[in-house]
Amino acid sequence: MVDALAVSTVNDEIREAAARIRQLYADKGIYLKAREDLPRVIAEAQEFEARLGQLGKRLGIDTNDKSLADQQPTDASLALLRALTMEGRELSRSLTTLEKQLIEETQYLNELERNQRLGSSIDTKFFTERLVAIQPTLVEIDKIDLLTVKLARTTADLSEATARLVPSVDDLDAVLAAPLPDLNALTELRKLEDEAATGVRDATSRLNSVRSERQNIIREIDGLEGAENLVTRSDILNSRSSRQILWDKYRDAPTAGAGFAVQAAMNESDRLADLAFAGAERVARHSQLKAQLAEKTHLVDDAVQAEAIAQEAHRQTQSKLAQLFLDVPVSPTTTGQMIEWRRSMTELERQRHTLLELQDDVTKLRLAEQRILPALASICDEAGFEGAGNLPAVALGRALDRHLSKLAELWQQGRTSEIRRSAAIDKINDLDEQKRRARLSIEQWQSTLSDAAALLKVPFNATIEMIEAALEVWREVPEIVAQRNNRQRRVDGMKRDIAAFEATAAKLVRSTAPDLAGLSVDAAADILQERAQDAEASYRHRRATEEQLTQAKARYERCFAALQDAKEHLQDISSGLPDAENPIELRLRLKRRNEALERLSSSRRRFAENAEGQSEDAVRASLTDFDRTKAGLEIERLQKADANHFEEYGELSARLAENARQRRELETGKTAEHAVFERLSAEEEAKELARQWVVLKLAARVLGSSIEAFRETQTDPVMNRASLAFSMLTGGGFSRLVQEYGENDVLHLMAERPTGERVPVKGGLSEGTGDQLYLALRLAFLEDYCLKNEPIPLIADDIFQTFDDDRTAAGLKALASTSKTFQTILFTHQRSVVEIARRELGEGLDLIAM
Repeated sequence: MVDALAVSTVNDEIREAAARIRQLYADKGIYLKAREDLPRVIAEAQEFEARLGQLGKRLGIDTNDKSLADQQPTDASLALLRALTMEGRELSRSLTTLEKQLIEETQYLNELERNQRLGSSIDTKFFTERLVAIQPTLVEIDKIDLLTVKLARTTADLSEATARLVPSVDDLDAVLAAPLPDLNALTELRKLEDEAATGVRDATSRLNSVRSERQNIIREIDGLEGAENLVTRSDILNSRSSRQILWDKYRDAPTAGAGFAVQAAMNESDRLADLAFAGAERVARHSQLKAQLAEKTHLVDDAVQAEAIAQEAHRQTQSKLAQLFLDVPVSPTTTGQMIEWRRSMTELERQRHTLLELQDDVTKLRLAEQRILPALASICDEAGFEGAGNLPAVALGRALDRHLSKLAELWQQGRTSEIRRSAAIDKINDLDEQKRRARLSIEQWQSTLSDAAALLKVPFNATIEMIEAALEVWREVPEIVAQRNNRQRRVDGMKRDIAAFEATAAKLVRSTAPDLAGLSVDAAADILQERAQDAEASYRHRRATEEQLTQAKARYERCFAALQDAKEHLQDISSGLPDAENPIELRLRLKRRNEALERLSSSRRRFAENAEGQSEDAVRASLTDFDRTKAGLEIERLQKADANHFEEYGELSARLAENARQRRELETGKTAEHAVFERLSAEEEAKELARQWVVLKLAARVLGSSIEAFRETQTDPVMNRASLAFSMLTGGGFSRLVQEYGENDVLHLMAERPTGERVPVKGGLSEGTGDQLYLALRLAFLEDYCLKNEPIPLIADDIFQTFDDDRTAAGLKALASTSKTFQTILFTHQRSVVEIARRELGEGLDLIAM
């Protein structure tokens, strides 16, 4: 360490001038930039000088730029000249306008004088008033043609309608003059006739039916009677009666012949009885048919009588119909046709009345036309209208109205022309006076302008354009002079800064490094910076070595004193030992004992840390089967791992030392100040970006909350109603519908759950929930429409096919909730829907079973 301190050298002159060298090195960039920009700034200054020379030539001043700047007029003079040029242009424009107006007015007056002779000297007011008085009559007369056409059409319609009557009418006037039957009486008669006809049809049908049944019975009886061995009850009764008579005769007078006759009658009765017994069924049917034949015969008689009564009633209705039209010259047919005939007569009567009114109107208008023709002819003669001829009254009135309008227009033109001519003369005189005053103002302005023009160094008789051009040039002079002076000041300052930097660098080189006198100042500054960094590093190294040497000397002195104390202490404690005991060996044994105790204590501490509260005796008891060989192998493995860790620690320590060395080099290198500056700039920039990010994030969140709140306040009422309906339909599974902006600011419809989770409507809902959403939207739109317009009913047909029972119950409640706004009609063929409706709606359900 002493040797290293002896060979360590420090350039004190460089170290003492380190601050000035660093400042010189920091100013080197400004120096190089100034040397680089100086030619450009000099060129700019020369360019502005050239522009000033050009402006002087444009002004006609052959002098340098200083004289040009010195000769610049004052702002007041320039303002005066600008005002005079504007005034001159305004005066010139006013004079031109006045001259143009004077020419136009003169031409207008000449045209009025040429057209004055075209006017009329007749005032048509008197004729117009007379024509207006008869104008309403002309308007009415103008309707004659239309009324004539309507009269012809009505006459034709009446004739055609009369020809279509059934029964026909030969004289319509005679029929209308007769007392026609009332339509109500005919209607009542029609009812009686229909009833009578129905009675006739029913009686005839009944008669035919009974006769057909009677004929069928007769045919069946004939069939039974025509069969063999048919014994009727009457046959048996007749046989028994004959037998009884013969028996009575035989009893009174028994004879052989009478006996044989009785025997034969008895045999015949028995035979008939046997035959009747054998054909009992046919006999019974024959008896039944006989009884039915008697009944049908009676019914036929009744039906014949009923038919006669019905036909008589029908004949009476026909008689009543003829009685109703007894005084009408027409032959009535059926009641139905006569009802239609009577209705047609009512319409014909109305048409005939209209026809008569049209005839009266035409006659009245033709009389009025004859009355006003003389009045129109008189107006034509007095107004000088010669085109009357044989025109009808309406056409003559229109022609006369056009003639009077033309005369009135000519009269008005004459009066207007005179008024305009007088106004034109006055206008011309006024324009002449204004023109004279304008010329006088121009002469005064010209005199003032000539006096002020000398300020701009322009000729005495300079025009407005010349003065404006000079003003434009003088307007540019101050800016160019200011730019020229600015560039000149910059050149002077840059030369001054370059000279100062070079002088400072030369002074430092002479005082600290004369060997660098032949180099350029920027190269010398770089080398001085490197030497200053090396001197500073050598100085810090020397100081560190000196401090280490001082500390080593202090440790040596402490160790020497401790050695002396140890020798004295050893002598004291070894004085009591036996003579044969070697103090050195004893010290070694004690040292080993202390080390063993220390290891024991350390082991017990590690045992306490790792035993997790177990006692040493318990652990010893648990180690009865402990395998020392395996433990030794595990210890060797752990020692190897510890050695590896130690090697890794060494490598990391070496890398840490290397990183520390590189850091020191970077801190003391050429760009240390630049790196520090960049680090600080990066930190500040990072802080500013972090602050901006936080501000923007908070602003985005506040803005998003504000937009969401505003959107909720401006929500469409239809969407609010749809949200309520959707929540009701889903049984509270979704709380509302919201609109949310997605990517590219596209608005999407979302369904929000009570937890706040939002599900996209498109692709996020099940089929049943999607149908519920569709129903909610339809109900909301319909309710909004009915609130603004006349309510219309909602008719739905089996809309709950995809709904389960819970969704169906919710859907029925939602439909029922709209009953105050519009009527809902639901068709369904599902009994379960009806039962759910009864259960959920109760008395509010109006059920119609089909």
